Amino acid sequence: YQRSVFNTFKIAQVALKSIIGFHPRCENHFGYKPLGQLRNSGPGPLLRPAHFEQYASAKTNLFIERYIQAFKNLEKSTPGLKIIFILPFTSYREMEREQMIPSYLKLDSSDKVAYPQILYDQINDSTFLADNNHLNQKGAKIYTEFFTQYLTNNLSKIIEAKTLR
Repeated sequence: YQRSVFNTFKIAQVALKSIIGFHPRCENHFGYKPLGQLRNSGPGPLLRPAHFEQYASAKTNLFIERYIQAFKNLEKSTPGLKIIFILPFTSYREMEREQMIPSYLKLDSSDKVAYPQILYDQINDSTFLADNNHLNQKGAKIYTEFFTQYLTNNLSKIIEAKTLR
């Protein structure tokens, strides 16, 4: 099952890249920032638990709050719909973290995916990145295995929580 999900993800990723004209050597491609431009050999743009501590008391971004509220309103008005927010695992801009993390922390635990420490331990440095903002195949495999396990373990709880509302 996990291999099937990973293969489906990989096929969709390749298809999307071919539609938008991705070329592995194209440094000006939207969303592509060469890995060689990382300023250090540590975690680089990878999300770390320290980021949550750093922005725990930061002010939330009004635009992001409205965006989240719009999705919550959609969820309430649509029978059977459950929206779960996922914080990107990479972000090479500090401003993105500063804007997203405070709002993410305010979400109810049933409305978001919380990354476990083991995932941070497994994807721990820039060798898991294809560029400054995307996981490479090795990183994507670990992330996909985590997410598949998360869905397997939590899907029935998510559905049950939605029906109880």
